[in-house]
Parts: sequence; structure tokens; C-alpha cells
Amino acid sequence: TISCLKGKVSESQWNTMNQETEMKKQQSQIQELTEQVDALHKKWQEAIQHIQVLQAKEQLMSKKEQKIQDLEQKLSTQEQDAVIVKNMKRKLAQFPQMERELQQLREENTYLREMRENNGLLKEEVEGLQKKLERFEKVQAERVTLELQNKKLQEKLDQNAGRDIRYVKN
Repeated sequence: TISCLKGKVSESQWNTMNQETEMKKQQSQIQELTEQVDALHKKWQEAIQHIQVLQAKEQLMSKKEQKIQDLEQKLSTQEQDAVIVKNMKRKLAQFPQMERELQQLREENTYLREMRENNGLLKEEVEGLQKKLERFEKVQAERVTLELQNKKLQEKLDQNAGRDIRYVKN
């Protein structure tokens, strides 16, 4: 039974060697897997850092886009203001011309007002002269009538005086 024991010891040694080999093999696999896990963990951390960097850049880009929109709005407002200022300058440049035109219109209004007043006075004067002319024409007509009557009376007087002279001579 020594040989049986030797066989068992030998088998046991063989099993132990196999187990040690298997253990070394498994430890080697564990080591490889640990290294892979460490590498994956490192990649995962790098990915997280990369994601954080990208998120920070995205936030920065979002802020910059907002700033661009704000600046574009400001530029648009300034362009509109520039158009308004340009129009106001153009209108202000016309102001002296408008003042001259206003002064000219005031002078024309004054002239026309004076002309209207003078026209009214002239109408009154014309009406007065027409009335005088009508009176003069009436007086003239009456004078002509009186002259005719006077002439007729003179002729009658002359005729009567001629009779009287003949009567006195006879």
C-alpha cells in the first residue's frame, strides 16, 4: 500500500501541480482582466472628462451664440437708429430751406392781406365814385333838360320880345 500511497501522493502532487498551473493560469487571466478593467476604467474616465470638456464647450458655445444674437440685435437696432438719424439729418438740412419758404409764405400772406384790404378800399372808392357818377349823370341830364327848357323859354322870350318890339313900333 506504499505504492498505493505513492500513487496517491504522486496523483496528489500531479493534481496540486495541475491546480497550481490552473491557478497561475487563472491569476494570469485575472491579471489580464484587471489590466483590461483598469484600461477601460481609464478610458471611461477620459470619456467622462471629454464629455465634461464638450459640455463646457457647448455651454460656452451657447453663451457665444447668445452673445452673437445680442450683438446682431444691437447691430440691427443701431442700423435702424442710423437710418432714423440719417432721415433726421436730411430733415434738419431742409430746415433752413423750410424757414425761408415759411418766411416767403408769411410775406406773401402779408402782401395778399394788404392787397385784400386795398382791394376792399378800392371797391368802396369805386362804389363811391359810381354813386357820384350816377349823381353827376342825373345832374347832367337835368342840366341838359334845363338847358333845353331854357332854350325853349329863351326862344319864346325872343318871340315875345319880337312881338313886343313890333307892337311898340306899330
